[in-house]
Amino acid sequence: MINYREIWKSINEESAGFPDKGLIARKIHSEGAFPVFLATDFKQKIRLIYVKLDKDVLIKINDLPRFRGFDISRIVFSIGSYKNTEFLKLTQLIPETEGIFELFISDLCDHIIGIQNKHNINHLLTKILTEWKFFFDHSEAKILTLSEQKGLFGELIFLKNYLFKIYSPKQALAFWTGANRTNHDFQLDDKAVEIKTTSGKMPWKFTVSSEKQLDNTGLKYLYLVLFIINVHENRGDGSICAIVNEVFEMLKGDLSVLSQFEIKLAKYGYNMLHAEKYTVGFSLSQVNIFEVTDNFPRLINVNIPPGIGDIKYSIMASACKEFEVKTEIIKLI
Repeated sequence: MINYREIWKSINEESAGFPDKGLIARKIHSEGAFPVFLATDFKQKIRLIYVKLDKDVLIKINDLPRFRGFDISRIVFSIGSYKNTEFLKLTQLIPETEGIFELFISDLCDHIIGIQNKHNINHLLTKILTEWKFFFDHSEAKILTLSEQKGLFGELIFLKNYLFKIYSPKQALAFWTGANRTNHDFQLDDKAVEIKTTSGKMPWKFTVSSEKQLDNTGLKYLYLVLFIINVHENRGDGSICAIVNEVFEMLKGDLSVLSQFEIKLAKYGYNMLHAEKYTVGFSLSQVNIFEVTDNFPRLINVNIPPGIGDIKYSIMASACKEFEVKTEIIKLI
């Protein structure tokens, strides 16, 4: 795992020694199809990423997702040993937003250097930019909604109280895929875990936001973990900010893993610049674990009539009783 924090730190330190130098770049080690450079233009105070392109690589730039404060273009440029070479250039447009753009560009770089087939880059760019578009399109709202906070609380609790106990932090974070808008919140090889939280009064129910969330096709096991929580106004010690700080403390020994955690938080929509605004606290009251099998009460593709989309519905927890698993979840995953 590449330590992007150290790369950006190195760039900043070189700038301090050469204040008149404009663009400072670092080539990222890659065994993939594309040479990649991370760079900072200190005169404009912006971050950039340059991806060397071959002439036969088709990128439909106009079809890629766009969002505020970011630009993408093809240019002919000289950098390092590459002279007058075509690059894909991704640019931060708004100065003094380098913190979040370092996370965004680092995440994008991490995926690009892993590409083996150069013709897959268009698909990958669309996927990663779509994931980050959620954060940048919602950044003006400053903080997550209460519903989003409950969802993030549940996923962080599962990460901290369960996965970290049986996997290394690096493995556990790799299993946390919810921030990438995948079908399930955690994917562990042929198993998946979907996290639900509810704070309502009895009878408890939870919301399913698509026909994919409880679809176990292609999985050996799909588990649903229901966290029943209490919501407390003005309780800082149980807030999203507090639990994020707890995880930071657990990861502080590995800066590269810590950076990956920051990236996932940002893609989820959590902006650390607004941490103090999270004043609602949560406490865990009860945990129920269910195995989703063929007769589980749900809507999936095979039982939805043609023409119906944007599926969102609620399930009563009591209707899932026969599917409840008494074994501890850490023994199942």
